[in-house]
Amino acid sequence: TSCTSLSSGWQALNRGDYSKAKEIAAYHLALDPMNSEVYRLSASTYLAEDHADEAIRSAKFAVTLDETNEQASVILQKAYAAKKDWNGLCTEVERASHLNIIRTSNEGLESHWREGATSLLMAGQADGWPCYQALKNANADVSTLPDLAKSRRAYSESLVRRGRYAEAISMLESSADPYDNQLMAARVYYQ
Repeated sequence: TSCTSLSSGWQALNRGDYSKAKEIAAYHLALDPMNSEVYRLSASTYLAEDHADEAIRSAKFAVTLDETNEQASVILQKAYAAKKDWNGLCTEVERASHLNIIRTSNEGLESHWREGATSLLMAGQADGWPCYQALKNANADVSTLPDLAKSRRAYSESLVRRGRYAEAISMLESSADPYDNQLMAARVYYQ
């Protein structure tokens, strides 16, 4: 193939020539299978073709190779949203937030965060909390979201289970009764 640069793959993608973009990505993958940017190009191409599962696989691999690849995280979030996989979306938002690579200029992600947060918070699921936090950090109006108390508690429990006691304590202290059983338990584990 006459593929010489990865940028030619992005150009092909931008003009809608998905087969050429995939061909260029495959060429570069053969040259450097540990290049996060190649997987990001693949993920972007799959997403443009409405193949969310393939986009998720490629974007996950891109962030596995380079956990700080902010653009791959954006593609991964968009792919989860395309699938309406709100748990996956909010889990990726949490990962990116934890690494400080979440975009507050969010490239249209705010509507996805809102939909994910609303869906999961209404069900009282812990995974909705990171999407809620992302919305808050982007200065979005969160007043229309469902009651957060149940999800806040579920999320703090998940933090405790993962050994992230200081985060659980901080979150609970900011909004809970200081004698809350869960907060007291988190403090005991942390000490």
